[in-house]
Amino acid sequence: MKWKDYPQNIKVRLITSFFNRAVSSAVMPFMALFFAQEMNKVWAGTFLIITVFIGFFVNMVGGYISDRFQRKRVLVITSSLSAAMFLLMSISLLPSGKWIALFAIAYVVFIVTSSLGRPAMHAIIIDSTTPENRKAIYAIDYWMINLSMAIGAALGGLLYLNHQIELFILLTATAASLPIAYQLWLKDERVQTLKKQHSNVVIDLLQNYKVAFRDRPFVKVVIGSMFIFSAEFSLNSYIGVRLAESFDAFTIGDFEVAGVRMLSLLNIQNMLLVVCLTFIVNKFTDRFSKQHVLLTGLLLYSVGYVTITSANSWYLLLLFNFIGTIGELVYSPVRNAEMANMIPEDKRGSYSAFSNISFSGADLLARSTILIGAFLIPTMMSVYIGVLLMIGTLLFTPDCLSESLKTNKCPNQKLFRTQNSRRRIAMIVRKAVPEDAFQLAELMKHVEDSDLMLFEPGERKTTAEQLEKRLDAMGEDSVVLITEEQAELTGYLFAIGDSVKRKRHSVYIAVGIRQSERGKGRGTELFQALDQWADAKGIRRIELTVLEHNKPAIGLYKKLGFEIEGLKRDSVWLEERYANEYYMAKLL
Repeated sequence: MKWKDYPQNIKVRLITSFFNRAVSSAVMPFMALFFAQEMNKVWAGTFLIITVFIGFFVNMVGGYISDRFQRKRVLVITSSLSAAMFLLMSISLLPSGKWIALFAIAYVVFIVTSSLGRPAMHAIIIDSTTPENRKAIYAIDYWMINLSMAIGAALGGLLYLNHQIELFILLTATAASLPIAYQLWLKDERVQTLKKQHSNVVIDLLQNYKVAFRDRPFVKVVIGSMFIFSAEFSLNSYIGVRLAESFDAFTIGDFEVAGVRMLSLLNIQNMLLVVCLTFIVNKFTDRFSKQHVLLTGLLLYSVGYVTITSANSWYLLLLFNFIGTIGELVYSPVRNAEMANMIPEDKRGSYSAFSNISFSGADLLARSTILIGAFLIPTMMSVYIGVLLMIGTLLFTPDCLSESLKTNKCPNQKLFRTQNSRRRIAMIVRKAVPEDAFQLAELMKHVEDSDLMLFEPGERKTTAEQLEKRLDAMGEDSVVLITEEQAELTGYLFAIGDSVKRKRHSVYIAVGIRQSERGKGRGTELFQALDQWADAKGIRRIELTVLEHNKPAIGLYKKLGFEIEGLKRDSVWLEERYANEYYMAKLL
């Protein structure tokens, strides 16, 4: 994919993020060291843990805000406030005594503003991509993130000790350019915003997250990721503080490498390995099963970070940092792809915020290592990190993730959670994508070979190509859900919304189940998935029509909460006679 073909929002994101991360990476990794030196380790650890909690809760609010209000406006306001906070941090460093209180307050406000805006940025990027170009865009984004962080780590290692003020001024100038760029070039391409469902804002916010909180497999993966990430995050927390205090310095010519510079070398090594080897490692691991790749990567990652937690020799630190980084390159693509399979596409801001628990929690665990490390020797800290990694690995592969790993299946779509969770391995319910068009068209023809559907056998002329275009162009107010077993579609449910504003709270549905699968709960699971989608979209009314003589379907609809609202007399000509249809509807 060529640069000129990238959506404008993606270009804005890649360019602004590159420069912003390059400068912030020169400063932010040293926050633990800064507060530990200016105050003490216990104060620094406690303060940074508090900021993680603040960032976590504000991030959840930010997800709700990004779904309720215009995302571009949210980003412009929050990035402007973040730039103002960096300015205050810079000012607080000017006096010889340093205004630590002002610096700390500005840092807390920065955590608040950046956490409010982060879900909006994640969501607006997804809004600007399609399933076809998303993988390519995320690949270049991942590469540029690590390149910018490598540059930032180099700047920090060289300039942090003697040029703090200059670094923060540079960060302020870079941050100040972001709201300008967002205002001039960013486009808010979302079609609709989330409607407020409850007069109480707190209840409305909690209601907005209940789908994610009830998604137990996804929650397990998020928590497992949190424990896994905490090892890497501890590099700039406990490990950084320990190296600054006890690392055996060495010299290269006239250049002395003490603890702070050793930390910078480790960060630079990590980033450069990612930048140089990402595509090579991915290509090599493609030949193996995902399950083996994931476990091998986690093993290498764990061995690396458990060792550098307590190692104090430069060659051991560089060697095992290399091993840990290779492990990250091996497992990370599998983890990212499988987690993406579980994230719904319809509640982007809120679900993105919820998935960030893995990063906030990892940051919290990493900050806590500063406190714990004040009482434990480095060897015991290695044991502690090892325990966290074991817990993360065990949580990392719930049933739904394990099945995808075994089958090497990576659909970039939502997997809906149904109450019949024990059957999830055998059958899944998910949102249809254009690639399903051929199978779906064949299934629709099969289902219509009966006297229970509107179309007569063979009457429907919709081709797979036409259906593919329809799926690709389907808006946020409509969805096609399918049941799939052993890579074969067994049922479908079309939920079509209305473009009229006064009718946007309702959808009309059509359902079809393969004849051999009827009576096995396929319809029930489709409707459970529909309820989740409708709840996320703020849909109030679901309606359908059903032939009067289709008693099994009427019984199912009644069991699922639908009620008969009226009778359409002689509405269908069926086998040389007229047949009636019932109007049925359900209110959520």
